[in-house]
Amino acid sequence: MKKMIFILLALAGLSGCATIVKGSSQTMNISTSNGKQANVVVTGKSGTIPTLIPQALSVEKSAGDIVINVTEAECVLPSTTIVKSRLNPWFWGNFIFGGLLGSTTDVATGSAWEYDSNIMVNVVPKDGCKQ
Repeated sequence: MKKMIFILLALAGLSGCATIVKGSSQTMNISTSNGKQANVVVTGKSGTIPTLIPQALSVEKSAGDIVINVTEAECVLPSTTIVKSRLNPWFWGNFIFGGLLGSTTDVATGSAWEYDSNIMVNVVPKDGCKQ
């Protein structure tokens, strides 16, 4: 019986939770479909961030999607890319071993969610414009 309790405690200790294992933020590598730079506005839990891509961008995780809007420029049409949020697999380990307290912590910190790490933003050139 003592062995069984020890094994269960060891498994619970090794399971970790999404907050500890994966954290509440992540880095997304954002690139363009044409391989050139583009001005974008990234909107998510972190707020609205105007930036130039391609680049690696740190974002806060949440259940909400991230919206990347390409800003209209001389040779580029505006476009929108939506990065869907999905449940982080580490959440289930914490749900099983940590119960309501651990899983609630993951949800509250945003660690229960994750995004794709590599994002391709569609950049549409304007007709008759040479880049």
